[in-house]
Amino acid sequence: MANIKSKAFKVNIKVLSFNQCWQGKIKKSVAYHIYRKELLKMLPNMPLPEPPYRLHLQYGFSSRAGDIDNPNKALIDVLTEFYGFDDKLIYELFIRKRIVPRGQEYFMFRFEHIKV
Repeated sequence: MANIKSKAFKVNIKVLSFNQCWQGKIKKSVAYHIYRKELLKMLPNMPLPEPPYRLHLQYGFSSRAGDIDNPNKALIDVLTEFYGFDDKLIYELFIRKRIVPRGQEYFMFRFEHIKV
C-alpha cells in the first residue's frame, strides 16, 4: 500500500460549545460531586507555567468503549477550580487513551506554556 500522508481539512462552520448544545440545562450528578471532592484532595500543589497553556491529558481506561472526549469537561473544570485559572487560557489540548486492567484506571496531566 502506498504511503499516504494525512491531510488536515478545514470546515468553515462555527463549532458549538457544550453549553450551546445543552442550553445550559445540565444538572451535575451526585457522582460528579463525589468525583470533584475526591479529585480536589488528590491534585498536587504546584505552580503552573505562565499562560497560555498546552494541556496534555492521558487517560487509562479499563474499557476500550470509553470515549476519549467524555472525561475532558469535568476534569478540566476541576483543574481550573483547583489551580485558579480560566479554561479559556488553554490553547492546545493533547489527549491520549491507554487501556489498563480494571481497577487500575488513572489520568495524567501536564501543563506547558506556549507562545501564540
